[in-house]
Amino acid sequence: MPRTIILKPLEESYHDEESKLVKENSDKIKQVLDSMKYGENISFEDFLKKVGLTEESYLLVSCLSLHKLEYIMLHVTSGVVE
Repeated sequence: MPRTIILKPLEESYHDEESKLVKENSDKIKQVLDSMKYGENISFEDFLKKVGLTEESYLLVSCLSLHKLEYIMLHVTSGVVE
């Protein structure tokens, strides 16, 4: 990932079809991370290719998985973006 981002929970509600897609993407991410539990040295871009998602889709899944008052900071090389 080319930057640091502080993620916040999304307040928006999503339609059933969008929720289903987000759940499927979340399952893909979990499956790939589980397969890498012993470590794998890959770039963020290669990880996105491996899960078959764009950065935007990955961030959407991450934000929707957060609960209120919970934040995640993704570290990358070019500063902090909120």
